[in-house]
Amino acid sequence: MGAGFAQLLTTIADNAVLLMVVLPLLGAIIVRAIARFSPEAVKPTAITNVGLNLALSLVVLANFQPLGSPEYQPWQMVSSLQWLGSGGSLSLLGSTLATGREVGGHIGITVGVDGAALPLLLLLTAVTLVAVRLTPNESPRLASRLSHLLVAQAALVATITALDAVFLSFSALLAAGVLTLLIGESGGTDRRPAARRFALTQVSSALLVGVAVVGLAILHWWMSIRVAGAPPLTFYLPRIALRLPKLALANQAALSVWETMSFVLGLLLLLGALLRVPLAPMHHWFYSTSDQADRGVTAMIVAGWMPSGLLVVTRFILPLFTKLVADLSARFVMWSALAAALLALSTLAMTSWPRRLAAYALVGSCLAFGCLWQGTDAGTSASLLLMLGLNGSAALGLLLCSGPAGDASPVDSADRRSDALNSWVVAGLWALPLTATFSGFWLLMQQSFQTGSSDTRWLLAAFVMLAWSVLDGRRLMVDARNPAVNWKTVWPVVLALLAIGIAPQFVVTRLQTATLTEAVDVD
Repeated sequence: MGAGFAQLLTTIADNAVLLMVVLPLLGAIIVRAIARFSPEAVKPTAITNVGLNLALSLVVLANFQPLGSPEYQPWQMVSSLQWLGSGGSLSLLGSTLATGREVGGHIGITVGVDGAALPLLLLLTAVTLVAVRLTPNESPRLASRLSHLLVAQAALVATITALDAVFLSFSALLAAGVLTLLIGESGGTDRRPAARRFALTQVSSALLVGVAVVGLAILHWWMSIRVAGAPPLTFYLPRIALRLPKLALANQAALSVWETMSFVLGLLLLLGALLRVPLAPMHHWFYSTSDQADRGVTAMIVAGWMPSGLLVVTRFILPLFTKLVADLSARFVMWSALAAALLALSTLAMTSWPRRLAAYALVGSCLAFGCLWQGTDAGTSASLLLMLGLNGSAALGLLLCSGPAGDASPVDSADRRSDALNSWVVAGLWALPLTATFSGFWLLMQQSFQTGSSDTRWLLAAFVMLAWSVLDGRRLMVDARNPAVNWKTVWPVVLALLAIGIAPQFVVTRLQTATLTEAVDVD
């Protein structure tokens, strides 16, 4: 009995990432089913489901082997559900440390986790749990809304962890589609036009990235035929990204095709990432969304959807398209710094604290995007910490003033716990100690002193403007907060941000984001 239970726990731990995708989908089905005969159990069931997913994210975090460990691999806890290939059979494969020998070669659901995905999964599941808890019990379509939240969580987790080209494309499209439904379901009076704008831009982003990654798979297959005979078509992204640069150098014909197609595919990936991050002037969809959507949905976009755009850059563009990166890196650092500075200045004219929080998330994404293009380990770590700190703080702030979009909640000056939580939001936006933002800011400072880079100084200047805007907006924060949303409601997000802020070195050793070219080959 004891051995069987231990084996069950081992199986759960080995396939925890896959379970984080499957469990919310099952929860959505269960919520819809029980709504017919037990409506009062709908919300507790959804909360339990998301709570289990949060526990799975802690299992993933505990089992991840950090950089420097003898058992470290760039991609870990890789699991696969294959439905095409192997004679058409359905098989479940999983391993604690990904070697690449068990997956790939077939179309399927293949997921794995790298250092960048770890804290993102923790933050996303925490935000989703709070969003579910904040859903009003009197909502006329409670079961529908909760099921959509669960499906959105599954799709966002899949978008962050997918290692199969087809599955990544499908996950991103599903996430964009379900988030569109959530935006249109409840919120401000103009939520449906906002949902249409979101769908237009973000479905386009998902399609651009999807076409590019599938194009990489087809290009890899074509080159393999020309160079090495007739290998099977594979959609396993680590294998594709490992072999593609080598195949491109095999002969002149392959190199000529790669030089032509790499520009097209790199441009598609870049446009998809720019729309999703989003980098100004491609950010206007987010303002309309944050103004009209439910705050919980906006927080999920900030904590899950926007960071997935940065992962497109770290996992595909930077390691594979070196010529494109060399030509554009300096321009993108300057563009990002200028966009962040102008967005921070524009917030001074905003009279709505939730709208300012949305703008601060945009500033954080722009700063993180710029840090990535510096091409250094310090820049990558700073990017991911800034994304966690600024976007996480903005998500927490949006949840604290949760309510119908566009409405301000009444103020209860006696509720000091809500004031303390808002002070934590300000601390994250100001880059004060014990926040992930502080760690990212400190890494930028060190890089500035060591390299004397003017680009880094531009990014630091944008930080100063952000701090000025937050100081100016504190009066708006008091008027916008919802006293009913206190520590008991948002504790998962607070603890996730606090853990990252207290132990930044623990996070940074795991934030060495795995480029797909670091995967171990299967031969």
